[in-house]
Amino acid sequence: MTTPRYNKILCVTAVLTFVLTAGTFIHADQKGKTLTLADGTVFKNPYVISHDPAALEIGHDNGIQRVPFTELPLELQQKYGYSPEKAQKFEEEQAVRREELKKKQAVEAQEKQKQDEQFQAQRLSADIVHIEDEIKKTQLGIDDLKNEIPSLEQQQKTLLDLSVELAGKSVSGDSNRRGVYTWDGGYISSGSSSAGLRAERTKSRKIKDLDEQYASATKDLKKAQRDLDAKQALLLRLNEQLERLKKAEKPAEKP
Repeated sequence: MTTPRYNKILCVTAVLTFVLTAGTFIHADQKGKTLTLADGTVFKNPYVISHDPAALEIGHDNGIQRVPFTELPLELQQKYGYSPEKAQKFEEEQAVRREELKKKQAVEAQEKQKQDEQFQAQRLSADIVHIEDEIKKTQLGIDDLKNEIPSLEQQQKTLLDLSVELAGKSVSGDSNRRGVYTWDGGYISSGSSSAGLRAERTKSRKIKDLDEQYASATKDLKKAQRDLDAKQALLLRLNEQLERLKKAEKPAEKP
Protein backbone atom coordinates (compact mmCIF):
# COMPACT_ATOMS: atom_id res chain seq x y z
CA MET A 1 0.00 0.00 0.00
CA THR A 2 1.47 3.37 -1.04
CA THR A 3 1.57 6.39 1.24
CA PRO A 4 0.67 9.99 0.26
CA ARG A 5 4.32 10.97 0.70
CA TYR A 6 5.44 8.18 -1.65
CA ASN A 7 2.88 9.31 -4.25
CA LYS A 8 4.19 12.87 -3.98
CA ILE A 9 7.75 11.69 -4.61
CA LEU A 10 6.57 9.78 -7.70
CA CYS A 11 4.83 12.90 -9.07
CA VAL A 12 7.94 15.07 -8.57
CA THR A 13 10.11 12.43 -10.25
CA ALA A 14 7.73 12.27 -13.23
CA VAL A 15 7.77 16.06 -13.65
CA LEU A 16 11.57 16.20 -13.53
CA THR A 17 11.80 13.37 -16.04
CA PHE A 18 9.43 15.21 -18.42
CA VAL A 19 11.40 18.46 -18.13
CA LEU A 20 14.74 16.77 -18.77
CA THR A 21 13.31 14.83 -21.70
CA ALA A 22 11.54 17.81 -23.28
CA GLY A 23 14.69 19.89 -23.74
CA THR A 24 17.94 21.19 -22.31
CA PHE A 25 17.62 24.47 -20.43
CA ILE A 26 19.89 27.28 -21.58
CA HIS A 27 21.79 29.31 -18.99
CA ALA A 28 23.03 32.20 -21.08
CA ASP A 29 23.21 34.81 -18.34
CA GLN A 30 23.87 34.88 -14.63
CA LYS A 31 20.16 34.61 -13.82
CA GLY A 32 19.59 31.69 -16.21
CA LYS A 33 16.13 32.88 -17.28
CA THR A 34 16.71 34.69 -20.58
CA LEU A 35 18.57 34.35 -23.88
CA THR A 36 19.55 37.42 -25.90
CA LEU A 37 20.19 36.97 -29.63
CA ALA A 38 22.59 39.00 -31.76
CA ASP A 39 19.77 41.21 -33.06
CA GLY A 40 18.61 42.01 -29.52
CA THR A 41 15.71 39.56 -29.39
CA VAL A 42 15.19 38.18 -25.88
CA PHE A 43 13.75 34.72 -25.14
CA LYS A 44 12.39 34.08 -21.65
CA ASN A 45 12.94 30.65 -20.11
CA PRO A 46 14.61 29.23 -23.24
CA TYR A 47 15.39 25.54 -23.80
CA VAL A 48 16.79 23.54 -26.70
CA ILE A 49 14.40 21.21 -28.49
CA SER A 50 16.72 20.04 -31.28
CA HIS A 51 19.76 21.14 -33.21
CA ASP A 52 21.51 20.67 -36.54
CA PRO A 53 24.89 21.87 -37.86
CA ALA A 54 23.47 25.29 -38.71
CA ALA A 55 20.98 26.17 -35.96
CA LEU A 56 19.18 25.40 -32.71
CA GLU A 57 15.44 24.90 -32.36
CA ILE A 58 14.62 26.79 -29.19
CA GLY A 59 11.44 26.78 -27.16
CA HIS A 60 10.57 29.74 -24.94
CA ASP A 61 7.63 31.45 -23.28
CA ASN A 62 6.32 32.83 -26.58
CA GLY A 63 6.69 29.70 -28.69
CA ILE A 64 9.30 27.83 -30.73
CA GLN A 65 11.88 29.24 -33.15
CA ARG A 66 14.79 27.95 -35.23
CA VAL A 67 17.77 30.22 -34.55
CA PRO A 68 20.99 30.10 -36.65
CA PHE A 69 24.19 29.71 -34.66
CA THR A 70 25.34 33.07 -36.05
CA GLU A 71 22.59 34.69 -33.96
CA LEU A 72 23.52 32.82 -30.76
CA PRO A 73 26.12 33.61 -28.09
CA LEU A 74 29.62 32.16 -28.54
CA GLU A 75 29.25 29.82 -25.57
CA LEU A 76 26.27 28.08 -27.25
CA GLN A 77 28.14 27.86 -30.55
CA GLN A 78 31.02 26.15 -28.78
CA LYS A 79 28.75 23.91 -26.71
CA TYR A 80 27.05 22.49 -29.80
CA GLY A 81 30.21 22.34 -31.95
CA TYR A 82 29.25 25.02 -34.46
CA SER A 83 31.41 25.07 -37.63
CA PRO A 84 30.73 27.65 -40.36
CA GLU A 85 31.89 25.20 -43.04
CA LYS A 86 29.64 22.40 -41.78
CA ALA A 87 26.75 24.83 -41.39
CA GLN A 88 27.16 26.09 -44.96
CA LYS A 89 27.34 22.53 -46.34
CA PHE A 90 24.24 21.58 -44.34
CA GLU A 91 22.29 24.60 -45.61
CA GLU A 92 23.30 23.83 -49.20
CA GLU A 93 22.19 20.23 -48.81
CA GLN A 94 18.91 21.39 -47.32
CA ALA A 95 18.39 23.82 -50.20
CA VAL A 96 18.94 20.98 -52.68
CA ARG A 97 16.46 18.79 -50.80
CA ARG A 98 13.90 21.60 -50.75
CA GLU A 99 14.32 22.15 -54.48
CA GLU A 100 13.94 18.43 -55.17
CA LEU A 101 10.86 18.31 -52.99
CA LYS A 102 9.44 21.34 -54.77
CA LYS A 103 9.99 19.70 -58.17
CA LYS A 104 8.49 16.44 -56.94
CA GLN A 105 5.43 18.22 -55.61
CA ALA A 106 5.06 20.11 -58.91
CA VAL A 107 5.18 16.84 -60.87
CA GLU A 108 2.65 15.26 -58.50
CA ALA A 109 0.38 18.29 -58.83
CA GLN A 110 0.55 18.10 -62.64
CA GLU A 111 -0.18 14.38 -62.57
CA LYS A 112 -3.12 14.92 -60.25
CA GLN A 113 -4.47 17.69 -62.47
CA LYS A 114 -4.12 15.40 -65.49
CA GLN A 115 -5.98 12.60 -63.69
CA ASP A 116 -8.71 15.02 -62.61
CA GLU A 117 -9.10 16.27 -66.19
CA GLN A 118 -9.30 12.69 -67.50
CA PHE A 119 -11.89 11.83 -64.87
CA GLN A 120 -13.95 14.89 -65.72
CA ALA A 121 -13.72 14.09 -69.43
CA GLN A 122 -14.85 10.50 -68.84
CA ARG A 123 -17.69 11.66 -66.62
CA LEU A 124 -18.75 14.25 -69.19
CA SER A 125 -18.69 11.65 -71.95
CA ALA A 126 -20.80 9.28 -69.82
CA ASP A 127 -23.28 12.08 -69.10
CA ILE A 128 -23.60 12.81 -72.82
CA VAL A 129 -24.29 9.14 -73.61
CA HIS A 130 -26.88 9.02 -70.82
CA ILE A 131 -28.66 12.16 -72.05
CA GLU A 132 -28.67 10.87 -75.63
CA ASP A 133 -30.27 7.62 -74.44
CA GLU A 134 -32.89 9.59 -72.50
CA ILE A 135 -33.62 11.68 -75.60
CA LYS A 136 -34.16 8.52 -77.68
CA LYS A 137 -36.49 7.03 -75.06
CA THR A 138 -38.42 10.26 -74.73
CA GLN A 139 -38.77 10.64 -78.50
CA LEU A 140 -40.08 7.07 -78.78
CA GLY A 141 -42.62 7.83 -76.09
CA ILE A 142 -43.73 10.95 -77.96
CA ASP A 143 -44.11 9.00 -81.20
CA ASP A 144 -46.19 6.33 -79.44
CA LEU A 145 -48.48 8.95 -77.92
CA LYS A 146 -48.90 10.75 -81.23
CA ASN A 147 -50.04 7.44 -82.73
CA GLU A 148 -52.26 6.61 -79.76
CA ILE A 149 -54.06 9.94 -79.39
CA PRO A 150 -55.90 9.86 -82.78
CA SER A 151 -57.14 6.36 -81.96
CA LEU A 152 -58.40 7.53 -78.57
CA GLU A 153 -60.09 10.53 -80.19
CA GLN A 154 -61.83 8.27 -82.70
CA GLN A 155 -62.90 5.90 -79.92
CA GLN A 156 -64.29 8.81 -77.92
CA LYS A 157 -66.21 10.14 -80.93
CA THR A 158 -67.63 6.70 -81.80
CA LEU A 159 -68.91 6.14 -78.26
CA LEU A 160 -70.45 9.60 -78.15
CA ASP A 161 -72.18 9.08 -81.52
CA LEU A 162 -73.56 5.71 -80.41
CA SER A 163 -74.88 7.15 -77.17
CA VAL A 164 -76.55 10.10 -78.92
CA GLU A 165 -78.02 7.84 -81.59
CA LEU A 166 -79.37 5.37 -79.05
CA ALA A 167 -80.87 8.09 -76.89
CA GLY A 168 -82.80 9.44 -79.87
CA LYS A 169 -84.47 6.13 -80.90
CA SER A 170 -88.08 5.35 -79.93
CA VAL A 171 -89.49 2.25 -78.23
CA SER A 172 -93.16 2.90 -79.22
CA GLY A 173 -95.38 0.29 -81.05
CA ASP A 174 -95.38 -0.15 -84.78
CA SER A 175 -98.85 -0.97 -86.28
CA ASN A 176 -97.34 -2.54 -89.42
CA ARG A 177 -95.39 -5.11 -87.46
CA ARG A 178 -97.79 -5.29 -84.49
CA GLY A 179 -94.95 -5.15 -82.03
CA VAL A 180 -92.69 -2.77 -80.10
CA TYR A 181 -89.69 -1.09 -81.81
CA THR A 182 -86.62 -1.64 -79.66
CA TRP A 183 -83.37 0.39 -79.53
CA ASP A 184 -81.34 -2.05 -81.64
CA GLY A 185 -83.78 -2.09 -84.56
CA GLY A 186 -85.41 -5.42 -83.63
CA TYR A 187 -89.02 -6.10 -82.82
CA ILE A 188 -90.76 -7.69 -79.90
CA SER A 189 -93.66 -9.79 -81.09
CA SER A 190 -95.91 -8.96 -78.17
CA GLY A 191 -97.47 -5.51 -78.09
CA SER A 192 -97.94 -5.50 -74.35
CA SER A 193 -96.74 -2.55 -72.20
CA SER A 194 -94.48 -4.85 -70.15
CA ALA A 195 -92.50 -5.65 -73.29
CA GLY A 196 -92.07 -1.94 -74.01
CA LEU A 197 -90.92 -1.33 -70.43
CA ARG A 198 -88.30 -4.05 -70.75
CA ALA A 199 -87.07 -2.51 -73.98
CA GLU A 200 -86.83 0.91 -72.33
CA ARG A 201 -84.83 -0.52 -69.45
CA THR A 202 -82.49 -2.33 -71.84
CA LYS A 203 -82.01 0.90 -73.75
CA SER A 204 -81.19 2.79 -70.53
CA ARG A 205 -78.62 0.21 -69.51
CA LYS A 206 -76.96 0.37 -72.91
CA ILE A 207 -76.84 4.16 -72.79
CA LYS A 208 -75.32 4.03 -69.31
CA ASP A 209 -72.69 1.56 -70.45
CA LEU A 210 -71.86 3.75 -73.43
CA ASP A 211 -71.60 6.83 -71.19
CA GLU A 212 -69.22 5.02 -68.85
CA GLN A 213 -67.09 3.86 -71.78
CA TYR A 214 -67.10 7.41 -73.13
CA ALA A 215 -66.00 8.82 -69.76
CA SER A 216 -63.18 6.26 -69.56
CA ALA A 217 -62.08 7.01 -73.12
CA THR A 218 -62.12 10.74 -72.36
CA LYS A 219 -59.99 10.17 -69.25
CA ASP A 220 -57.50 8.10 -71.25
CA LEU A 221 -57.37 10.75 -73.97
CA LYS A 222 -56.70 13.59 -71.50
CA LYS A 223 -54.00 11.56 -69.79
CA ALA A 224 -52.32 10.81 -73.11
CA GLN A 225 -52.42 14.51 -74.03
CA ARG A 226 -50.90 15.47 -70.66
CA ASP A 227 -48.20 12.82 -71.07
CA LEU A 228 -47.45 14.12 -74.55
CA ASP A 229 -47.08 17.70 -73.28
CA ALA A 230 -44.82 16.54 -70.43
CA LYS A 231 -42.60 14.45 -72.71
CA GLN A 232 -42.29 17.27 -75.24
CA ALA A 233 -41.22 19.66 -72.46
CA LEU A 234 -38.76 17.04 -71.16
CA LEU A 235 -37.35 16.54 -74.65
CA LEU A 236 -36.74 20.28 -74.92
CA ARG A 237 -34.85 20.34 -71.60
CA LEU A 238 -32.82 17.26 -72.52
CA ASN A 239 -31.76 18.78 -75.84
CA GLU A 240 -30.71 22.00 -74.08
CA GLN A 241 -28.73 19.98 -71.51
CA LEU A 242 -27.08 17.94 -74.27
CA GLU A 243 -26.06 21.11 -76.08
CA ARG A 244 -24.41 22.48 -72.92
CA LEU A 245 -22.55 19.22 -72.30
CA LYS A 246 -21.25 19.07 -75.87
CA LYS A 247 -20.01 22.65 -75.61
CA ALA A 248 -18.18 21.76 -72.38
CA GLU A 249 -16.72 18.68 -74.06
CA LYS A 250 -14.96 20.73 -76.73
CA PRO A 251 -11.33 21.52 -75.76
CA ALA A 252 -10.57 25.15 -75.06
CA GLU A 253 -9.07 26.89 -78.06
CA LYS A 254 -5.44 27.83 -77.63
CA PRO A 255 -4.68 31.56 -77.99
